[in-house]
Parts: sequence; C-alpha cells; structure tokens
Amino acid sequence: MELDVEAFQPPGGVARGMFGTRGMEGIGGRLTLTSTALWFHAHRLNFVRAEFGIPLDQVVEVRNASRGLSRQIEVVMQSGARPRFLVWGVPTVIAAIDEAGRRLH
Repeated sequence: MELDVEAFQPPGGVARGMFGTRGMEGIGGRLTLTSTALWFHAHRLNFVRAEFGIPLDQVVEVRNASRGLSRQIEVVMQSGARPRFLVWGVPTVIAAIDEAGRRLH
C-alpha cells in the first residue's frame, strides 16, 4: 500500500511554520506501508533526501495529530520517538497501519 506524504519531522527539525507544521522540515515524498514496516522515501527534488523505515513491531500507537488545515499522523514508537507525517485521509492511513501491526502479532 502506498500513501502520499507531504512532509515529515526529522530529529531536530527546522521551523517552517506552514499550516501547523512549526518545528518541521517540509520534505515531500512517499510513505509506503509493507507487512513489516512503514517506509518514507523523499522525492529526488528535495535538498534533504531522507529515507527511513519504522518497523511495525516498534509502533506503540498511531494517532491523529492534525492541527488547523494540516492533516497529520504521529507515530509513537517504543523508543519514544514520535515522527509526524502530513497525509491525506488520516483515518484511512491510521486504520491501515493499525491493521498491518495487528497482522504481525
């Protein structure tokens, strides 16, 4: 399953202040949900070309972190990290990640 992502919050993110994304570096890319992980792949045109995966067995909770016009999810990990993603269809994305996590157990 592939989900479009407009931005994510890297560690020590840079403040941009666009539509509720203060403290975040806006990086466009694609979020891909596999049976074992949630992967982010930045678009080639970004200055920062982030690519990382979040193992689903490390996800404690996925919650709606939307503010104002900004539709966001926050992925709470066992390590305490809380990466955020701007996505369309927040409830659908959360349900898909939750279902994939349940299938692991």
